[in-house]
Amino acid sequence: MITCPKCGTQLEDGTTFCTNCGSPISAAAPTPAPAPAPAPAPAPQGSYQQAPYGQPAPQYQQPYGQQYSYADPADHTAEFDAADVSDNKLFAISAYLFGFLGIIVALLVKDSPYIKFHVKQALRLSIASVLCVVIMIVPILGWIVGGIMLFILTIVEIIAIVWAFQGKSKDLPIIKGIGFLK
Repeated sequence: MITCPKCGTQLEDGTTFCTNCGSPISAAAPTPAPAPAPAPAPAPQGSYQQAPYGQPAPQYQQPYGQQYSYADPADHTAEFDAADVSDNKLFAISAYLFGFLGIIVALLVKDSPYIKFHVKQALRLSIASVLCVVIMIVPILGWIVGGIMLFILTIVEIIAIVWAFQGKSKDLPIIKGIGFLK
């Protein structure tokens, strides 16, 4: 075994070029691996220097002490009082579970912005489901498309029930694109 004088890669005897860096290997006796070079000092912040050939590019990261926060624009949980959420969680779930009947029951709870949010979401979901049923009037193609859409809406409804159970107030996927009941 011989060692590449440039990068220190172990190579088989008789190799003329390094398989790692491509430098020519002399036919001289095997040389010991060079000692690892000390790591270069980090570049001062704010200046950009291109990395030397064969060196990895510098990693850019957020300055120390500043935390990145991501606010989900579809999440409205912080807009509601925690007591309101815990008191009315069951009514919010019933709006999704029982369809139009659940919406009527949830509307009986007055002065709760948390319930109003979930009633609007459940109403959007129910209207979208009715539209899918209307699509299913068309034979064969309507049955297939409407059935697939109802299956997707059922999954969205399960997601809504889980989020309401967790006390979250998020716009529902797919349904949030529907522009009515803002």
